[in-house]
Amino acid sequence: MTRLQPGFYLSVLITLLFLVQTVFGILRYSDLSCSDFVPRNVDSGNDNGQDYAQYYGSSRFGEGGSWASRYRIRNRYGKKLVQKKRSIGGLGEGYSNEPPYKISVTGRRYRRNSDLLVRIEGGDFDGLMVQSRVVAGDDVLRGGVGLIGQFRYLPYLFEYSPCFNLPFATVIDKGRPVKLGNVSFIWTAPDAEAGDIRFIASVLRGIHYWIIVSNVLSFNPFPISTYACGSSMACFRVCPYGAYPCTAAEALLIFSYGVDFRDKSEITFTLGGRLHHNRTYIAVAFGDDLSKLVQADMTVCYLERGRARMEHLLIENLQLPPYQHNEVIDLDDFDVDGKMLWCKFRRPINPSTIINPRTSLYHFYFSGNIDYQYQRFVLPSRDRIYHSAFKRNFSHAFNEIVSGTGVLSSEIWSSFACFALVKLMH
Repeated sequence: MTRLQPGFYLSVLITLLFLVQTVFGILRYSDLSCSDFVPRNVDSGNDNGQDYAQYYGSSRFGEGGSWASRYRIRNRYGKKLVQKKRSIGGLGEGYSNEPPYKISVTGRRYRRNSDLLVRIEGGDFDGLMVQSRVVAGDDVLRGGVGLIGQFRYLPYLFEYSPCFNLPFATVIDKGRPVKLGNVSFIWTAPDAEAGDIRFIASVLRGIHYWIIVSNVLSFNPFPISTYACGSSMACFRVCPYGAYPCTAAEALLIFSYGVDFRDKSEITFTLGGRLHHNRTYIAVAFGDDLSKLVQADMTVCYLERGRARMEHLLIENLQLPPYQHNEVIDLDDFDVDGKMLWCKFRRPINPSTIINPRTSLYHFYFSGNIDYQYQRFVLPSRDRIYHSAFKRNFSHAFNEIVSGTGVLSSEIWSSFACFALVKLMH
């Protein structure tokens, strides 16, 4: 019996691979896949591309959804290469009710200009296409494209695809003859709010491909955007020394609200500040007395057991601890970003209370310590309280930026102006 040489088996394998490629072609993702995530045969001789892959997808694209099979496998002559299998319970026979791949994302919300780690997990695969899209209805692929954000620092075997003239919003593999698996990408959110988003990937293995989606990520409004400060928003920022003007994320204290509250019964405020320790609170106050802070309305936000708490207080004067106000303040949202606490809250517009939109008041901004033994908020020293340059009513847009030590006393306002950098935009 003649013994076959090892080279013979290699020749047979190469021949088989050539025959498979001749029948199936080479499946690749390209700009033709931008909308439907379908890999095309790049050797079909058709510039429009041909669908040669078997698809396993979900009609609902939800967790625990029913995974149905669609067949797009045809050769270049139009002949079906794989017959449709009999379905049992809506599932392709021999396949589980879950795809073998999944998308994991670090976090459930995204911030402006922030990075998220997007990871494709599962077994080996031959091709991959990844996008991030704005959520538009239940149909993932037909609810509007809405590409959002940018992918950065791509692994060596991946490249960008200029889908819809957005050069960094879509990632595909380079088509090299290597097995891929468990890859990660850095995705950077845009500077503007985009609403709910999700990541979508199409994973190719052999002649099969799966379309998978991530959980929906909601928008995290913190740090706030300062673009509208001075036009449709009133803003005050305290910047660190040597950082002027600072961004909202860099500020030591920041306060803002929209000035257009026509036909509204309340005003929405956002207050942010640095937490020096677990007993720190941040506060804003409104009053008519610049030098002594007499009869000032005070709103406090602090962190307790991982959640933000709001208190509404009244300052009698600087020598006495603030006491409880009878008007309730609603906390809408909060966030902790490192040492920065953000609180978004609403207050009713009621002329019978101190918050009267037609009354001009000084605004005071500060942080202090909580005395848990006596259940009180300790006011800071006079030189740690910042204030607005002028009296403001709540329909007046402004943008004040200061750096340095806050000064309450009106007698030394002139010296404060020497090192406080104030930018007013009317």
